[in-house]
Amino acid sequence: MHFSTNLTYLDLSANKLSRDSALILSGIINKIKVLDLSHNRIQSEGAANLASSVTQPGEGGLRVLGLTNADIDDDGICALLKAYEHPQSKLETILLWGNRVSFLKL
Repeated sequence: MHFSTNLTYLDLSANKLSRDSALILSGIINKIKVLDLSHNRIQSEGAANLASSVTQPGEGGLRVLGLTNADIDDDGICALLKAYEHPQSKLETILLWGNRVSFLKL
């Protein structure tokens, strides 16, 4: 797949994407700065795949990840927060409001 190096902001919010889409997007996640997947059905499995991708070494790196109202529960949110704290991560902002948080054990 050819990917433009000029693209820095990708907004795919409200497009009926699923956790499988998050897995596909994990291949480009370190080539853009902002990715908005809000109002999709990313779920915890998709969030975990994204979290794994942002901790991979490489040039560039995702700075902002929008996942509001993405049907993510505690497991996915914990994976994202751990990725945020990872030394390889360049994430500065993760937008998570509107997900299914019941009790976080960090």
